[in-house]
Amino acid sequence: IMILPAMGVISDIIPVFCRKSIFGYKTIVASSLAIAFAGSL
Repeated sequence: IMILPAMGVISDIIPVFCRKSIFGYKTIVASSLAIAFAGSL
């Protein structure tokens, strides 16, 4: 669960510097939510 904030920050910073959107952003969000849910069990 402690990696989730770092993954969120990286997925927001990379598009800013590359000036492109991330391919599969919805998948990244869904997987982060699934990891958080599985970790809270």
